[in-house]
Amino acid sequence: MGATLNIESCSESDRRTTLRPSHVRMAIRVNPEAFFWVGGGNVTMAGGKRVPHVDDNNGVKLRAYTGEDVIVTLEGTDRIFNFGYISIWCALALQDFGNAVIPADLNVPPYVASGNPSPIMPEFPNGKVLKEDRFHICWKVDEAAGTLRLRFEGTVKRDEYMSFGISGSQTGTSMPESDVIVAYIGKDGEAGAMDYYLQSRSQCVPTNGDGACPDVLMGSAGAGATNDVTLLSSRVNRGITTIDVERPLAAIDAKDKAIALAPTYVSWAIGELNPEKRVSKHSLVPRGDVQVDFSQESSSCPRLALPAGDKDVTPWVIDDLTPKPAPEVITAHIGPSGGEQGYQGIAGQVGWGIAWYLNGLLVPELNVQRNNIYKFEIYGGNDNSTNLANFHPFYITSDSDGGYNQKTAKEKEAETIYAGPSGGELCDFTSMADPKDFDTFEKYAETLNKTCPPMLKPGILEWTVDPETPDVVYYQCYQHRYFGWKINVSGASQTAVSFALMVALLALAVFNQI
Repeated sequence: MGATLNIESCSESDRRTTLRPSHVRMAIRVNPEAFFWVGGGNVTMAGGKRVPHVDDNNGVKLRAYTGEDVIVTLEGTDRIFNFGYISIWCALALQDFGNAVIPADLNVPPYVASGNPSPIMPEFPNGKVLKEDRFHICWKVDEAAGTLRLRFEGTVKRDEYMSFGISGSQTGTSMPESDVIVAYIGKDGEAGAMDYYLQSRSQCVPTNGDGACPDVLMGSAGAGATNDVTLLSSRVNRGITTIDVERPLAAIDAKDKAIALAPTYVSWAIGELNPEKRVSKHSLVPRGDVQVDFSQESSSCPRLALPAGDKDVTPWVIDDLTPKPAPEVITAHIGPSGGEQGYQGIAGQVGWGIAWYLNGLLVPELNVQRNNIYKFEIYGGNDNSTNLANFHPFYITSDSDGGYNQKTAKEKEAETIYAGPSGGELCDFTSMADPKDFDTFEKYAETLNKTCPPMLKPGILEWTVDPETPDVVYYQCYQHRYFGWKINVSGASQTAVSFALMVALLALAVFNQI
């Protein structure tokens, strides 16, 4: 067992104690009769006792846990000071699978009695439901200290973020130019809270601060911008994530917005983190304007309903694309990424919410042969002067992530570009449908609409597949990361042909000497 033990509650008047062996990881091939076990001295069957946990059902053995928080509550008159350890004990093998020592000199805070697994604590008297049973925000203003404390509470998964902050517009809810806090707990169990400025509706480009960027990555666009958010605490309890943060009421740098103690338009969102632990495109946002009155003294949040168990998501099956060499044309458009069933499930990483479509297929694997020429018509957008959200040059690269234009000099040196970049005017697919409602890409594709300007001019990219091209390369976006997927390259390389010829000549020479 790898775990962190948090002991969260105990008092003289209420002797119940909550143990939180957080981030439990069990790597057990068989399913033994394992239970949470407490006792004093050495870990033994005779010297301890089983204690119930949140998943307990008439004493059933523990299920497998990976990176989860687990609540174990001592019963009756038991107190934490009666025990010296908590372990995972296998009753079948009489074996300790791992334990944590409980120090004798603990100073444990009082227990807060509540039937609600995620109560609104007294220190956050005010709150608002942003999305029923999905996302609540609670707050406390301390004018004397000049601070605002916020509690983010939502039914989100590991590596899903919750964002909340001041709208980019004083007359309504608007994402562009919003000043928000992004809070999350990653798959590694580490919590984070970052100050973000949403320059535009696109992926963060750290070199110039365009897109949805943390203040500290605003580059020249945010000179002097800092992370003015302090992470106070975090926890996950039965599927409900709670993260407490603090920020100044005043604007500390040019990218911050001051908190007005009056009705204020706000922005919020839920989405997934990308591999850099920065925000990807949201999966949930408000529909309409949202206001919060930070001077309000009597509001409260209702209890969040416990989330239903996660359903397994099966990625869509996308047919490979095996084009003929030029003059046959491969078209490349931008379109919605399809969420967990789409790009995320296919490529195994979180994108920005949009991805490449080749010949109308969402990120298909492309099969090509060496020594052939392939022609692409690109409709990714070629105007980088005003809106990088609509600027997606297509290129072929050795790097599975792409985004050459936003990389450091050292990262660029490690990458090989085989063709491109090429842009062309933007002609993209859009859909108002939720990808989760479709079990196949073919059904989802029926909801797609193509939006193109008149007299459309594509970018042209012709790629001669060099004999030394590796077996796997990638088509990606030159400006942003995580847009494309895999190209499988086949056919004998020049090195292989030369080696085969050498072997044949050697065999012929040997034959002539016989």
